[in-house]
Parts: sequence; structure tokens; C-alpha cells
Amino acid sequence: TLYASHELTPPLSNLRVLTEGAQKQLFTPEEVWPKLEDNLKRMEGILSGLLTLTRSPKINPEPVLLESLIQEVIATFPASLRQRIDFQTPKSSTIALGQDDLVKNILSNLVINSLKYSDSQVSIKLSQTKHQVLVTITDQGQGVPTEALAKLTEPFYRVDTRKGGLGLGLALVKHITEAMQGTLELKNLNPGFQVTISLPHADVKLPKETLYA
Repeated sequence: TLYASHELTPPLSNLRVLTEGAQKQLFTPEEVWPKLEDNLKRMEGILSGLLTLTRSPKINPEPVLLESLIQEVIATFPASLRQRIDFQTPKSSTIALGQDDLVKNILSNLVINSLKYSDSQVSIKLSQTKHQVLVTITDQGQGVPTEALAKLTEPFYRVDTRKGGLGLGLALVKHITEAMQGTLELKNLNPGFQVTISLPHADVKLPKETLYA
């Protein structure tokens, strides 16, 4: 409720001003419609993010081929951004236990963040241990202040408000990753910033009680 009231107040106030201005013919329709749409999209994004954070995603664990999912995510970006992404397909298949749509969701969020906060190359690497599969995304940006590192996964927290966004991306990534019995690690590299998500290796047998809806 605290998050909702704090984040929804500005767009609601904007909508009221725009509505009253249109009624008094202070604005033309051409001036009003784009701003109405922007505020509505922001409210929809806030509500969608809050609903996701307050619910456990429905998990149907299955083997997922990570290199294939990463390639699908990269393909969604325009050519100018794809050129900045360095992903070397591993020699052997990297198969995790997860769910295609959820894994693509978190990968997309992480790559978008890295591209947004760095002007140079972003690398994506896959590795695995006996029990885990790791996806490591590294950029060459300035990283974040040390005191901000622990807050990055808090809903609506943004280090640089000039970059736009809702500040829900990493909160959702953490929520979804943990729902798939994985972990999220954030690290400053000085320079650069690195995010690592780990998911159970496809050979790992999860207890039945973790496979919840």
C-alpha cells in the first residue's frame, strides 16, 4: 500500500490536471492524448509490477536450454543494441530447471538494465557447476554507489532517476528467480557492474513442496 500510494500519486495528479485543462479548453486534444497515454501506461506498469510482487508466479519446472533463450532475448533488440551484446554460445548445452517465459523475463530485464547504464559492450556468459547453472551479465558502466548496492532489489528504488523506468526491474528479477529456486547476485567491478543469476541444474531434483503455484 505504501509503494502504491507513493508511486500512483504523481500520474493520478497529472491525469486530473490534464482532464480539468481539457474541460476548460486550456489544452488541445493533440496536447492531451499523448500525455494521457504516458500516464496511463505508467500506472499500468506500476500495478502490474505490484501484483507480480505480491503473488508467487505459477511455476511448472522443466528443462530449459539457456543459450537458446538468451538468443531469443537478444533477437528482440534493435540492431544498434544487438551490436553491443557479446554472447558466445558455449560448446556444450547449458540446461537449467525453470520455465521458459519466466527465464526470458528476467534475462530481458537484466540485459535492458545493462544496456541502459553502460554505453559500451555488455557480455553474457554461461557456466555451470554440479548443481547450478549460472548466467553472468557484465557491463562496462560506472557501477553503483556501494551504499546503494543492497537497495537495488527494493521495489521502486532507482539510483539515477534521470534514466526513467519504474525501479521494479530488479525487484521482479529477484522475486521470479527465487520462485524458481535460484539466486541473484549483484556486484560492482570498478569499473563495470555484474549480475549473476543461478538456477538449479536440470539434473537436480527439487522437493515437491517447492513446486508450487
